[in-house]
Amino acid sequence: MVPPGKLRAIFLVYMTLLAIGYAQASENTAINVRVVSPNSSPGLMNDDSVTSVLIVAIQNGTSEGTGTLTKGYSAWRGSFLVHATGTTDFWAYAYNASNAVVWNGLTSDFIVHSNQRNTVTIRMIPLPFENTPDIGMMVPVAGGTFTLRAGGPNMTESTFYMSANLITREQFWSVMGADPSVTSVSRGTSDPVQNVNWYMAITFCNKLSLLEGLTPVYSVSTVANWSSLRFSRIPRSNNLKWDAATINDGANGYRLPTEMQYMWAAMGGMSDGLSGDIVQGINVLGFEKGYAGSTEPAGGQKYIGNYAWYYTNDDISTQPIGTKTSNELGIFDLSGNVMEWEWDWIGIYPTTATIDYQGGASGLYRVAQGGSWDFIASYCTVAGRLIIAPYYQGSITGFRVVRQ
Repeated sequence: MVPPGKLRAIFLVYMTLLAIGYAQASENTAINVRVVSPNSSPGLMNDDSVTSVLIVAIQNGTSEGTGTLTKGYSAWRGSFLVHATGTTDFWAYAYNASNAVVWNGLTSDFIVHSNQRNTVTIRMIPLPFENTPDIGMMVPVAGGTFTLRAGGPNMTESTFYMSANLITREQFWSVMGADPSVTSVSRGTSDPVQNVNWYMAITFCNKLSLLEGLTPVYSVSTVANWSSLRFSRIPRSNNLKWDAATINDGANGYRLPTEMQYMWAAMGGMSDGLSGDIVQGINVLGFEKGYAGSTEPAGGQKYIGNYAWYYTNDDISTQPIGTKTSNELGIFDLSGNVMEWEWDWIGIYPTTATIDYQGGASGLYRVAQGGSWDFIASYCTVAGRLIIAPYYQGSITGFRVVRQ
């Protein structure tokens, strides 16, 4: 038996490791697990629907390993293959018997002893949703790794927030003082704004950032003051100065999603509800989904009408935001309603593992994703992309925003 004084010393050593942000785990270690949750989140030990918890370690934007905890009669048990020993984010995903994620959040106080069969405490810290004053709810999208395409590389995305809904006509008017939407194909101001080009979308992001006291993300050499920039001065034709817009990656303001951020969110990230998509902490099959929120295997689209407004069910117009079922993350209209402008220039996809990919360095066309009210179902897939000139305006294109 270990003397009480020695036990206290061991505990202090582990608490010191926590304080400096380190976590460590041994390979193939069988352990007993005690799961603790703060009062503000579900208590996993008291939730009979939770059968397993997946822990994913992400260090410096790279997935370092995973551990799976399984509920037993009296304790949580698990075998770990976590290699990270530096500052690491450990994400927890709680599954029910149907292999659907019912809770997820950031973990802390994560320690696995180097010896076998030792007790572990894992504290669950939910990443909060943010309710903004001007565009409503921003949804946390936990970072993680996914396979880009069949036989393709693994892509890793850092955690970000994404607007739960597309930007509406009303919101666009409130920020920009104008609404370019084609009204003949719109039900009203709670529909997504459309007929916006890429230049208008990044202007909205900067103006909204300033409105909420945040640092704008985008810079254009010919724009000295985004607050006073008139809508009428935004280019409607090809403009090389605007095409050369740059990103301040350290800024906390609003921005357009990247193509990879859209794909990661649309497949449901690590909360992907389709059985078999997540293997050893990597979403390996989400890219096949026929639409955001799908639980149909092999890209099936039988139930797409429950999640998307598209050519078959939209009555030849856009529709009010958030009126279809959201995907697993609580994000609406990721498929259908309007195509979504992304930041990226069209470029050749990476052939090796890449972190936070932002598209080509330059080009003639930007990426739009998600399909629209005027497109058939085959354009509404998670991996679908359309290439559009940044000055293009049409009733099929709108956007949503993200924040780092």
